[in-house]
Amino acid sequence: MPKALIFDVGAHRGDDSFVYLKQGYRVVAVEANELLTAELQKRLQAEIKAGDFSIVHCAVSSTDDQCINFYLARDTSRSSVFESAQAIATKVQSQRLDTLFAKFGEPFYCKIDIEGSDLVALHSIGNYRPSWVSVEVSGHSVAELEMHTGKLFDTLEALHQFGYTQFKLVDQENLVVLSRQSYYRYRKTIPGGVREFIWKKFRLSPRDHFRRKFHLPADSELSGYPSNGLGGVWSSYAEAKDLLAFHFAEYREVCRDKNLLFWVDIHAGLGT
Repeated sequence: MPKALIFDVGAHRGDDSFVYLKQGYRVVAVEANELLTAELQKRLQAEIKAGDFSIVHCAVSSTDDQCINFYLARDTSRSSVFESAQAIATKVQSQRLDTLFAKFGEPFYCKIDIEGSDLVALHSIGNYRPSWVSVEVSGHSVAELEMHTGKLFDTLEALHQFGYTQFKLVDQENLVVLSRQSYYRYRKTIPGGVREFIWKKFRLSPRDHFRRKFHLPADSELSGYPSNGLGGVWSSYAEAKDLLAFHFAEYREVCRDKNLLFWVDIHAGLGT
């Protein structure tokens, strides 16, 4: 029986891909940074040879085969895409996700994490519907979301329109599945501060547990479990919208730097 397929869109240094492979999946890694694709080829050459891992060097976009602007971070531990004095301007070929699915197969799970272009990538799935997907809530800063509050829900709305019916929100700093309980405001209380101190000092956060389980170094860049492997309770679209509004309100209240992103992923499933 063939192994189930995962697409790792925005593979970066391949930490998520490494975990998926360890869990027994086949993986197609999509990465626009040519420096990182070279690293991936070296790191996972045995898996490439075995046919379990493929690398696609392209930028996921709304169109195929266009030569588009891309900016490479000089330090490969950092994310690319954003234009800055620390980035190297280059050109990369674009591809739609439905084109890549047609070539490699429709995945059961698709992780999308491409620094602000997630919604564009999501819209490029065309008529395909992976059973599970994860996408960053928004590529906008807290300040931008305060000015344009509707943008907070754009990704959730798109997932709902594509037929996804169950949702989880995951804080990406600690890989905590967010619930109806306070999380961001609680962190500023005395008990919450003690928990944060213990988590950091002894590396006991869910993210640290995840790293240890898969023998990953402390500086690993990862999104966590595939959607079907998450803990916590799945929410309906209406419940997820309320949760998103609730946790963003808390985050903006305690956030000191409004230029930061609201660093939360939405995991979505088609349900039954």
